[in-house]
Amino acid sequence: MKSIAGGFVAFAIVWMCLGNSGCKGDLPAGPFPAELPTLTDPIPFDSLAPGKIVFQRIGPPENNYIGAYVVDINRKSSTRIASVVVNEPAISPDGSRITFTTLNTVPTGVDVYIMDNDGANHRPVSDIAGQEQSPSWTFDGKQILFLSVPFVSSGDSAQLYRQSPVPNAGDRMLVIDFGKRIPRIHVQGPASADSTGKLMVAGDGIWTISGDSADMNLLIPAPGGGKTFYSPAWSPDGRNIALLSVTRAGASITSVAVVMYAADGTGAETLVTLPASGTREWPGNNIHSLCWSPDGSQIAFTRPDGIDLGAHIYAIRKDRTGLTQVTSAPGVTDRSLSWGAESKVE
Repeated sequence: MKSIAGGFVAFAIVWMCLGNSGCKGDLPAGPFPAELPTLTDPIPFDSLAPGKIVFQRIGPPENNYIGAYVVDINRKSSTRIASVVVNEPAISPDGSRITFTTLNTVPTGVDVYIMDNDGANHRPVSDIAGQEQSPSWTFDGKQILFLSVPFVSSGDSAQLYRQSPVPNAGDRMLVIDFGKRIPRIHVQGPASADSTGKLMVAGDGIWTISGDSADMNLLIPAPGGGKTFYSPAWSPDGRNIALLSVTRAGASITSVAVVMYAADGTGAETLVTLPASGTREWPGNNIHSLCWSPDGSQIAFTRPDGIDLGAHIYAIRKDRTGLTQVTSAPGVTDRSLSWGAESKVE
């Protein structure tokens, strides 16, 4: 699988610098991104569980826009977030706020931000020198979790942090430094948290971390056979785990499956397997993404389906019924999914 690093990285850095006055230094050569368009996909609102789905979209190679959308299922409407460059968006459990990453200043690099669910009041909440990535929320929405890769590090030594979703948080703590583990674990995507505080990440299998400690245990071994696990997520009631299993043959993706387990990692049940395609991927994190609906009845996931690039959102019920394609715009890549409740105050 090849990554399209050249043009995309260039325009992403240019765009993020345009949107952040603190970005300094020489800008790389274009192209400049197009404006984030209004979402015109015919969303099947009546087939989806209540709440808000948030996702990132990258436009086709010939029209390189990038940004986030909020799909309000209850109100049968969608909103584009054009006030700031949004990467890796994740909506809070109550649906009121969104955490994301974007380029801040050169000294700190890519930081975690918080904003309202309509894109207003965006402000940075992390300031670690390095690249923050893959933000998510704790079960109760009182804290955020995120990875940070320091500027000065040997290899991919990501660190997992947790803190309150506010600027200058006094409770920020390092949960675990994956680079100091032997063997080293290459973490892919955001952490998922259950109601007890137990965390779960993907990286050479599925691992759990007990609360605020470095007690890390292998829950589900890496599958092998050309398969890779992505985006493990606890169900809202904590009884199940769902993840994406992506199969590759050489450089090509051939299929994607939604697999559900009991909370202890046993009893694997494949809810759906779909043919998939694509030989290249845009750079970034949370490329292959999955999330539960707030009521636990449905799972939304991404399916790579382009000849070369591209991915769309699908949803399926926990009982294996009701497979539905959610987004359908041609040539786009949808990723970084999250599903929050319908917020009571907006």
